[in-house]
Amino acid sequence: MMTAPADRVEAEARRLLQERIERLPWYPRMKPHEREAAIRADLDRYWRVMQPEAIHALQATFATTASKQAA
Repeated sequence: MMTAPADRVEAEARRLLQERIERLPWYPRMKPHEREAAIRADLDRYWRVMQPEAIHALQATFATTASKQAA
C-alpha cells in the first residue's frame, strides 16, 4: 500500500471539505464575501476531520493510475 505525502493529504482533505461545505446550506444569511471568509476559516480549523477520506481517495487514485500504467 502506498502512502501519500502530508501536503497532498492536507490539500485533498481541504478540497473534500470545501466541496461538502459548499454543497450544504451553511451560512445562509451571509453576504458572499463573508461566507467565503467563514468557509476559509472552517477549512483551516476542520480539514483534519477529512484526513481519512482524503487518504482513501488518494490511495484509490494511486491504485487506478498504477493499474493503467501496468496495462
